[in-house]
Amino acid sequence: SKVVLALPEGFTGGEKDTEAITRAVTAKLAIEAPDVHWSLHGRTPQVTFTKSEPPPGRVGFDAIRAAVEAAPAHEIVLGRGKKNALVTVSVDSDSPHMGLSMGTGQGKSTVAKCIAAQMAYHGSLLMILDFKLISHNWARGLPNVAYAGLPAEIHASLMWLQAEISRRNQVALRAADIEGVVQANVGPRILVIAEELNATQNRLGAYWKTIREKGDPGRSPATEALDEVMFIGRQVNVNVLQIGQRLSAKASGSGDARENLGVKILCDPSAATWKMLCPEHEMPPAAGHLGRVQVVSAAAVRETQAAFLTGREARDFATAGTVAIPRADMPFTAGIGPVTGREQITETRADRAFVTANPVPVTAGASAAVTLAEAIDAELLPMSLSAVRQARHRDDSFPPVAGMRGAAHLYDISDLCAWQAGKEKVTR
Repeated sequence: SKVVLALPEGFTGGEKDTEAITRAVTAKLAIEAPDVHWSLHGRTPQVTFTKSEPPPGRVGFDAIRAAVEAAPAHEIVLGRGKKNALVTVSVDSDSPHMGLSMGTGQGKSTVAKCIAAQMAYHGSLLMILDFKLISHNWARGLPNVAYAGLPAEIHASLMWLQAEISRRNQVALRAADIEGVVQANVGPRILVIAEELNATQNRLGAYWKTIREKGDPGRSPATEALDEVMFIGRQVNVNVLQIGQRLSAKASGSGDARENLGVKILCDPSAATWKMLCPEHEMPPAAGHLGRVQVVSAAAVRETQAAFLTGREARDFATAGTVAIPRADMPFTAGIGPVTGREQITETRADRAFVTANPVPVTAGASAAVTLAEAIDAELLPMSLSAVRQARHRDDSFPPVAGMRGAAHLYDISDLCAWQAGKEKVTR
């Protein structure tokens, strides 16, 4: 809580010297924004660093909403830090891509929800890649959201995104001036929310093996597409939020791709994880508080109480501002429904001139229904397929069939989750 340094006799406390000492102490001892008291009189000058006021215990949406609404479109308000200061990051000036590395139950999806709702409010499209299927139910069906959950859907979405970036680059090329400044509107900003990458990368690889033909590359092209987005997406308004329990190089796609995560958000990581992701900073002490994260950039480590939005708050806010309209060929969107925002972002003439000639052959529409095998694969139902089939015939409360895919029965995800929750409640 307090550090006292003895200073050389006769130390005068010049501005450059005091700044250098403060930087060294805060960096080496991982003390963020301490209160500093210089005592330079007498024969034993010294300086005292005292731990500053910690972040608040809880930050609701009402505590940041005014700041979010006033912020520029590229700025995200993550919560409040030391001395109740706002903690913000910019996808323009800080880093185009961000990484969330947290263990199970530490709030990955909660932080992602806060980021996503703000970006949507400011006119971004959200492409949610959610292998768990239910991480962001608040966003399903919104006009500015594309939601992919099954491995085939995530694969198709990433292939579309690769083609879309190529199209945007053509628009930029035709409309850039001699200084390289792009004068055309290449399209709304796209925020890619890649959930549970540790598992998703494995499933993309397994899915590719099932559809790969002779002569095709061994590595999943969807994984390569995500890598490509990390390298060239920034200039055409495509940003990525990578999420994993541990953002290893394998989870990020490659070590080179992970280097482009200029902002990382962690929650009480292990020493090994901190060293892997943030070797340039000293590791701060564990907070041990729900919602308390460390926001790490090249410049600093900021202890932050992440803002909490309910699903209803996030859903309402995501369409309360500038609502972006997805391209007609963007897969897994819900279509353009009623919009409550101030305005809609539409394509410019130059943008329409470069429509992808061969769009990804997938069926658009929010996917909220799965087969029983897919529900088990995504760990929605913690049992074997034979056990689920027996329950379907014996349990009158088992969800009804919501549709068909070929000869397979489809079930609503929410119904399956509610049924499983009911079973667990009875067991307890």
